[in-house]
Amino acid sequence: MDLAFLFYTSLATLFAILGAAKRSWIYTSLVGMCIGFAILTKWLPALIVLPIWILACLHYKREWPFIFQSSIVILLLAIFIALPWQLYIFDKFPTEAKFESEYNRRHIYESLGTENSYLWYNIKHLRIKFGDLIYIPLSIFTFFVFRKQLSSIRNKYLLLWIWIFIPLIFFTFVKTKMPGYILFCAPALFIVTSYVWYVFAFKFRRNIYYKVLAFIVLVVLPVRYTIERAKPFELRFLEHYEETYSKNQIIFNDRFYAETMFFTDCYASYPTLPTATIIDSLTKSGFEVVVK
Repeated sequence: MDLAFLFYTSLATLFAILGAAKRSWIYTSLVGMCIGFAILTKWLPALIVLPIWILACLHYKREWPFIFQSSIVILLLAIFIALPWQLYIFDKFPTEAKFESEYNRRHIYESLGTENSYLWYNIKHLRIKFGDLIYIPLSIFTFFVFRKQLSSIRNKYLLLWIWIFIPLIFFTFVKTKMPGYILFCAPALFIVTSYVWYVFAFKFRRNIYYKVLAFIVLVVLPVRYTIERAKPFELRFLEHYEETYSKNQIIFNDRFYAETMFFTDCYASYPTLPTATIIDSLTKSGFEVVVK
């Protein structure tokens, strides 16, 4: 789902830039369609493409009537694609659709399904996803964006900056933190990283130390994280599983909860501890609660 969302938002951004550059209504229409598909995939963060579209138009000095009219077309096409499914599920499955809609909103002000609710979660994890020193190119690029000498191309730089920082700031203050929330910013982060390193590579093109440093930062450190996250030397699969559970048992505080559900007949297994309310509710529903 995250990769599909990344695909549609990236494609919409590509069409937005092409549409602004060529003043093309075809590309403009494709922007709206891709936003609609992205909304169907993972909801409203897809609207990040709209400010990107406007900045692309400003960079290519498009007239405000064109920007306004094409933005209306983009929104109408996105609504035309995304709205029918919403109307369908609320008509056919009103209880479930209402629950899911409210559950989506609760992610903003409640920590759901994760214990990682601290404020700087997304900023801290940038180094794991995009390299230890990602903060350096981001800081330098931010300086580039607001430097007066670049006023003629600031909108082009600001396009990338907004693509990264609006989602980053928004999801920083969203209570529920998930690793995939800012994945759709990856293309912009890769572009910014490569751009900043290229600028300094040109400046220090005869400096062998800079080349070595760039190789370590851009290749060696990410490989280290790849090995750490894959854990190739850790025992990942159980050769046998001795515990047995019946179909009406629900297991909690289970370190190997996935293996428990695979190897036994239990109804479900979770790594967390249950609350008294959950235990009481499950018991009344006829389940046997097992806390390991």
